[in-house]
Amino acid sequence: MSARCLVIAHRGASGDRPEHGLSAHRLAIEQGADVIEPDLVFSADGELLVRHDLDLARTTDIAERAEFSALSQIVEGERNWLAADLSWQQISQLRCRQPWPQRPQQRDGIDSVLRLQDLLALARMEGRRRNRQIIVYAETKHPSWHRQRGMDFVNAIAQTLAAVGPLAPYAALWTQSFEWDVLDQLKRRLGLPAFALVGRDAALNVDELSGRFDGVGIAKQRIDPRTEQGLRTLAQLRAAKLQIHAWTFRYDLPGERWVDAEAELGAYMALGLEGLFCDFPGRARHLRDRLG
Repeated sequence: MSARCLVIAHRGASGDRPEHGLSAHRLAIEQGADVIEPDLVFSADGELLVRHDLDLARTTDIAERAEFSALSQIVEGERNWLAADLSWQQISQLRCRQPWPQRPQQRDGIDSVLRLQDLLALARMEGRRRNRQIIVYAETKHPSWHRQRGMDFVNAIAQTLAAVGPLAPYAALWTQSFEWDVLDQLKRRLGLPAFALVGRDAALNVDELSGRFDGVGIAKQRIDPRTEQGLRTLAQLRAAKLQIHAWTFRYDLPGERWVDAEAELGAYMALGLEGLFCDFPGRARHLRDRLG
């Protein structure tokens, strides 16, 4: 196993805390995660929110807040609220909740919604305190959708970095996206490491990525070590000198046809990948240490 294999805390320690809340990211750092992974969407007034979904009902208490009732709309057949319709002042009143019913619920209603600048400041503070670098690995969610509403990730990230100030040596910002044109712009303007996200069923032309990006964040099924196709894809990515981060590993939801989640995670660690997205980063870190 590669010594460089990073434990990437997927939405923080989202298996143990409500995803993307302060306690999820802080716990991930305490558990020894190398990387904390936020998703980014916009508020109506241009703040970069640490949220996975465009809407707010799944992961916050907005549906129980009477003051927001009149602001709801029907989204995909369900009553919901879009983050891009609410101001940061409004969103800051919400509290995070655990969307997975089998996961602990005791932190529901405690953590407020974070912004990218809050998470960068946390990483820098904790990195200084622990004397190690903590990487913030941010995914820009639905850039083209936001662009149609006049919201630009490149400008917003540049402004956030200017406001937060120097991150090095205790923190760093990496970027990832399924929409690769945004990554091109972030590399060109800000020099940020950029990783192209590749889904389970997406077309993959490795030549299109080589020399353009630092690596890929790829659905784990695409490089399944039990299949010839998986090993072939892995070899192609290696030949292109791309760093490889695989997603997502969950102790409470192992992949298809694996004996258990630890057997799955251990098999991918044995591939010498540069990083693994994990919902339970503490348990992943312990397994990595145990396997050496």
